[in-house]
Amino acid sequence: MLDIQAGKKKINLTCRVAKDLPEVIADSRALQQILINLVGNAIKFTQDRGVVTVDVQVENHMFTLCVSDTGIGIPADKLSQIGQP
Repeated sequence: MLDIQAGKKKINLTCRVAKDLPEVIADSRALQQILINLVGNAIKFTQDRGVVTVDVQVENHMFTLCVSDTGIGIPADKLSQIGQP
């Protein structure tokens, strides 16, 4: 689904998962929705032919999911609103 959106804008969508990633016990439905929201927004706000990357790793028993992009970014005056409904 997200690959199709990225393809329409010729965005390079890459997923990098750490080797030997241990099993992560989490609500798979919630995790999937979080990933869809983050990657969807990254694609939406990245210009044509940009890059969106998803990195996943577990280090020191801490699961890290990082979505990065070459998009316009969040204006500094809006950063304090992140996480608010």
